[in-house]
Amino acid sequence: MDISQQSRPVCERLAAEVAETINVAILDGDHAVNIDQVFGPSALTTHNWVGQRTALHATSSGKVLLAHLPEEAQRQRLAAALERFTPRTVTDPGLLLTQLQLVLVNGFAYCVEELETGLNTVAARCSRTTARWSPRSAPRAPPSG
Repeated sequence: MDISQQSRPVCERLAAEVAETINVAILDGDHAVNIDQVFGPSALTTHNWVGQRTALHATSSGKVLLAHLPEEAQRQRLAAALERFTPRTVTDPGLLLTQLQLVLVNGFAYCVEELETGLNTVAARCSRTTARWSPRSAPRAPPSG
């Protein structure tokens, strides 16, 4: 099954509904790789992330992927020093583990300027029971560290 092909209609509907750019990312070793992207109708758009490898600890999709890994796999990925991309990048493994636990409770992750200054993202794990998310219900800012 081609995940990007299967996810395209869902991404198109979601992009129209929330008026934001929607990405589908998969785990590739120690990175998230975006395999599909649909731009929302808003006047502001981001660049194309398809095919780009991004840090798991500094992206919302990466945090969702990390949160759903077995504990040992999480530990292995957090054993090395975490790269700081901006002043807001979470590089403390303990704080990141706390954020990953919240991902499991809340069903989504968010990043505020952790990979790039000015880039704010929210990611949810896709499933048949994924809860709806709206910008109005999102937390204001994650703890930094």
